[in-house]
Amino acid sequence: MGGSLFEQLQKSGLVDEKKAKRARHEQQKEARQARHQRGKKAPPPDENAVAIEQARAHKAEKDRALNRQQKLAAEQKAVAAQIKQLVEMNRVDGSDGEIGFNFTDDN
Repeated sequence: MGGSLFEQLQKSGLVDEKKAKRARHEQQKEARQARHQRGKKAPPPDENAVAIEQARAHKAEKDRALNRQQKLAAEQKAVAAQIKQLVEMNRVDGSDGEIGFNFTDDN
């Protein structure tokens, strides 16, 4: 099982010389581009872009705060509706013909 990976693949018939040459060429091309990109410095940030990004971040935070408030209000409204429903369901109606009995305790 000696030899390089290329030799092993060539013996198995998966790769031929033309494909290997093309792959080496692509690797060299990518390496050249990577070296070229490393030599370049990143351009200084544009003031307008920075201002736009800050405005976008501020707007996003403001929107999140508004969403939290709206969600809290909706939850409070839902709880109030549940309480009202419980009261309505468990209401005792005094008009069923019975006479109420009132008594006093301690005088």
